[in-house]
Amino acid sequence: LALSLAEFAYNNSEHRSTGKSPFSIVYTKVPRHMVDLLKLPSRENSRSATICANNYSDLFKEVHDVLEASNQKYKQLADKRRPMLFEVGDRVMVYLRKERLPGGVHGELRQRKYGPFSILKKISDNAYGVDLPREMNISNTFNMVDISL
Repeated sequence: LALSLAEFAYNNSEHRSTGKSPFSIVYTKVPRHMVDLLKLPSRENSRSATICANNYSDLFKEVHDVLEASNQKYKQLADKRRPMLFEVGDRVMVYLRKERLPGGVHGELRQRKYGPFSILKKISDNAYGVDLPREMNISNTFNMVDISL
């Protein structure tokens, strides 16, 4: 019973990516809830019906809140993976992959990061020109995954 209610709550909730609920996308309208379809008498309601309606409403709100929290968590994780963008003049460290190292420098004894160096130009959001010393004798263009602050 709880799984079907959770599924209904999920399909009836507005999703951030589309701005609409799955129900409204598939059926072009939002279905009414079980409680909306009942005609409640004007006299005093039965105690068990009130408890059932309150439980359903509480469960619906709880599932909705959990889904919202989950979406926020996923958003934070996705934002964390977004690449950093650098500006001309920023001081950065560069990581030299082994294929870019000068001859004779190998293995675990080599320095991992070099710098700090200034960004000379932004080629694209993914590539930057770095002010390397001439004696390094390597290309000064780096992919952003090889650059850090």
